[in-house]
Amino acid sequence: MHLALRAGGPKNAEMSISAAAVRLPLRLGDGDRAVAALLAALELRHPGTCRHAERVADLALNLTSIASPELALQEGLGHAYLLHDIGKIGIPDAILLKPDRLTPSEMRVVRRHPRLGEDLVRRLRFLSPLVRDVVGCHHERWDGCGYPRQLAGPNIPLAARIFAVVDAFDAMTHLRPYREPVAAEDALAEVERCSGTQFDPSVVAAFLSMVGVARRVAPTPRGDLLRPA
Repeated sequence: MHLALRAGGPKNAEMSISAAAVRLPLRLGDGDRAVAALLAALELRHPGTCRHAERVADLALNLTSIASPELALQEGLGHAYLLHDIGKIGIPDAILLKPDRLTPSEMRVVRRHPRLGEDLVRRLRFLSPLVRDVVGCHHERWDGCGYPRQLAGPNIPLAARIFAVVDAFDAMTHLRPYREPVAAEDALAEVERCSGTQFDPSVVAAFLSMVGVARRVAPTPRGDLLRPA
């Protein structure tokens, strides 16, 4: 397995590192190596995680440059987006790797991962506070109905609000155990439909602008496309 990970910080320099890095000593000041090792460890638990992390990190960095150019310059933003699901390391394999739909009780366990991840990255003091913001808040909703804290509106860190949009889009357009991927156009319509409820309207507008979609009335939604995980 080989990971091509984008380093955090304004320059977003490219870095390649193998999963064997998990066994190498880490210098606490070397955030890039630490992030690569954490992702490699999660990949061993949950194959495919790194590909997802790279896709959404790239998309989120691009969206941030449009939605908030000032935030895009903050050190550690790439790390924050890459590590968003690191808390899933603490989810039991029987649930994390289940090939079918999760039961309500299993979903409650999965929904612990933002807090688990936040507790983990808080101990890594060399990581930017942005990492904790995204890891802990990327499943919060604009209307306050998300988790784990039911934060609402601008009380949700901006980086987490930006990431929530691209994470949902990626989830809809890629295969999941419980459903087939949907067309990008359908996923964009669903993102737009959820503007002002699940997502920050200004972030949705920036996202649609980035992908070249004019705002329009979205079609009737397709059930559980945006079911959080």
